[in-house]
Amino acid sequence: MPVLARAVIALGLVPVLAAHASADVIKCDASDGQSSIEIAVDFSETRDEGAIEGVRVLTPEFRLSTYPKDSERPPETLAFSDVLFDRIELGLESANTGPMTLVVNIVRAAVYAPDDEPESDVVVAGVARIGSGRTVTLICTGW
Repeated sequence: MPVLARAVIALGLVPVLAAHASADVIKCDASDGQSSIEIAVDFSETRDEGAIEGVRVLTPEFRLSTYPKDSERPPETLAFSDVLFDRIELGLESANTGPMTLVVNIVRAAVYAPDDEPESDVVVAGVARIGSGRTVTLICTGW
């Protein structure tokens, strides 16, 4: 392959790699003490909206992931998602277990200092329905 062609390909891949590297990874621990959820979100420059780049779920019974390299079986599919500055909602479907294998709804609340300084206290929490009807509360970090 000519050097110029390799350079064009390499330059074409740089934005893709940079976008993935800039994603925030929100890590949530479930109230059952055994399950966790990681959500990679690529927020807009103003952070008022974004897009889900990937989801991983670990439970004692199973693992779910939208990343093809995480398993030999087909990855789960993002059925729906909505990312706003203070809320993330998403749902996963799995070819192995059926529709709505996971439904997550998390919110972000912040307390601002009286002098309009940046956020001083942030809480990220929510709920998730994992599998066939098990609902857990979530406490999250990374957002």
